[in-house]
Amino acid sequence: MITILAKLVASSTDPEQYVTYVFQDLESKEYLMCVQFPNWEHRSLRLGEVGFLEYKAVSYTHLRAHET
Repeated sequence: MITILAKLVASSTDPEQYVTYVFQDLESKEYLMCVQFPNWEHRSLRLGEVGFLEYKAVSYTHLRAHET
């Protein structure tokens, strides 16, 4: 797992209720895209919110495998 201090800079919800978030790592200035699945329980995030983000990097192939 990786932990960074990040700022939420964009979000979008699709018709199936998947939420895509874009965060900016405040140290490296790189951007990170995360997807919240519909069955995950989490409070709503607000644009501009800053906090620690813990994540595990996965490949695009890994993500596509969950769609089938």
